[in-house]
Amino acid sequence: MATPVQHGTLLPNGRLNLEVGPEKKIINVKVHNWFVGSILSLFGKAIKLHVKVGPQGNDKSFFVNKRSLAIRALESAPPDACKMGNISKAVCNKAINVLFPDRTNKKQPFSSCKFSSIDIMRLATIVQETQFAANELAVKQGNSEAQYATGLAYQYGKGVPKDLEKAREYYEKAAKQGHDQAKNNLGRLLENGWEGVEPNQTRAVELYKDAADKGNMDAQFNYGYVLTCGIGVEKNLAEAAKYYEKAAKQGHGQAKNNLGRLLENGREGVEPNQARAVELYKDAADTGNMGAQFNYGYVLSCGIVVQKNLAEAAKYYEKAAKQGHDQAKNNLGRLLENGWEGVEPNLPRAVELFKDAADTGNMGAQFNYGYVLSCGIVVQKNLAEAAKYYEKAAKQGHGQAKNNLGRLLEKGWVGVEPNLPRAVELYKDAADTGNMDAQFNYGYVLACGIVVQKNLAEAANYYEKAEKQGHDQAKKTI
Repeated sequence: MATPVQHGTLLPNGRLNLEVGPEKKIINVKVHNWFVGSILSLFGKAIKLHVKVGPQGNDKSFFVNKRSLAIRALESAPPDACKMGNISKAVCNKAINVLFPDRTNKKQPFSSCKFSSIDIMRLATIVQETQFAANELAVKQGNSEAQYATGLAYQYGKGVPKDLEKAREYYEKAAKQGHDQAKNNLGRLLENGWEGVEPNQTRAVELYKDAADKGNMDAQFNYGYVLTCGIGVEKNLAEAAKYYEKAAKQGHGQAKNNLGRLLENGREGVEPNQARAVELYKDAADTGNMGAQFNYGYVLSCGIVVQKNLAEAAKYYEKAAKQGHDQAKNNLGRLLENGWEGVEPNLPRAVELFKDAADTGNMGAQFNYGYVLSCGIVVQKNLAEAAKYYEKAAKQGHGQAKNNLGRLLEKGWVGVEPNLPRAVELYKDAADTGNMDAQFNYGYVLACGIVVQKNLAEAANYYEKAEKQGHDQAKKTI
């Protein structure tokens, strides 16, 4: 429950001085930026107002339900006053005139309003109700900014129950009047078909392009994205790069990251530029973009363009990991597990990161957590549990996980049910996709005729593949 406000003074600059708690500590707070403090006092239920008016600052006090007064004041305001950020002065003066029709100087605003018996939660509720009341009127007047704001409220459930279909309706109204951010948001709903909204990717792409070509940063990114993926439009990475560039120049972090990816690899018509890619990653990473934090950490760990710096890479992986980036968790775990080149080893944290990322589906982390379970690193050794994590990674195509799972199934070690046919299948699958250990193991089962027919010539072929990758045992066997 909020601490009761003993007394509150509404200041002309739109801030409140609140005397809070038994000590009557004064807290100065900023009122919601959509309505300055002067209008706040005019709304709510049975609020006792103490208002100083006129040149002598005469006091007037009364109890009044202000909802109807709010509507009257707002209705009498000019249409353009309902644009976000411009409503306060016009509406306030209209409302004061309704309150005090006998004032000699109609243009003179009151100097202060005082509240009693009202807490912070009530103040927040009043602001929210007031904003929505004003928005409703502005929507009726056909104001596109208000239509957009109402769509936003319904999309995120701010002050109203979340309703994406209603959000779509209001975005549609604003978009028809040329509101570019509404076009972008409507495009997002239509692209994804979220929660009852009928998907229409073709229309979504049209909306993105229209808003993007008029300079909307979010639409520039989204149009670049659909071009990258070929969603509702033919895939075109060179064109995508152009729109990412436009959004990046306006400061869009994800656009910088995505453009960096295209420039780093130089795919399909995009001229590679690793130096620019790294610059984009760092810029976006330092303004909080999760993907860019991972990518900048990666280039630091590999020494791509910049000097290799694992300690610095760990810092960027850490930032991305805190935002939930699973590959960053896995990569950071590897650095902490091994304590490579200036990174302080921290095995418990590494294992924690592996498990967290593994349980949300990261293939590399599933393998790594399986490995620490199989070796008993920090956690108690548990081969049956390790097999489960290797299985998860193997299903996603992780070659080393297939090999390690094959080893457990071949031998049937401690709690793992042996399954030789599956083990051989896993070895062959991983061997044929280049895994050195699996190439050796599959060569071995061929040489011994385990499950498969004995075939020394084929075994030699797999041993040779493993030997070329530096497998010591394969060298000795050959």
